Amino acid sequence: MDRFDRHMRQIADRDMPKAPEHIVDSIEKTLSALPEKSGDTVKKRDAKQTFRRVAAQAAIAVVVLFLALPNVSPNIAQAMGKLPVIGAIVKVVTIRDYSYSDENHGMDVKIPSIEIDGNGNDAADDVNKSIDDLTGAVISRFTSDMEALGDQAHTYMSIDYE
Repeated sequence: MDRFDRHMRQIADRDMPKAPEHIVDSIEKTLSALPEKSGDTVKKRDAKQTFRRVAAQAAIAVVVLFLALPNVSPNIAQAMGKLPVIGAIVKVVTIRDYSYSDENHGMDVKIPSIEIDGNGNDAADDVNKSIDDLTGAVISRFTSDMEALGDQAHTYMSIDYE
């Protein structure tokens, strides 16, 4: 088989038809006039990667600005509520304020709520539900401890979102 392959290659080299010179020149002119594709493709790919990177950074900034910061500090949330553009989107409102006091026990509870205008109410509802669940559990525990201790101890509880 090896000998047959060599024989066929010799025939192909010897009997290869030659293209006329004017056709070869025309093909070479056409090929040299074509723009370089590899550089354009690399530039387009780099532009797409840069755009994706900038879009991802912008998305992270939006998440931090509108979700994380208002939930980290009520002062930040209230300050954001006063800003002209952002204030219409994010608001922190105290919706419940409980106070209890007797000779031995006291309780002062301020439960905040986050309101978001427009889209994003699901996130605000999830945060508000988590806040309600946590404060409800703490208040329940405090009242049961207060009843168990009676007049034998002095207790005080304060819950504040600041």
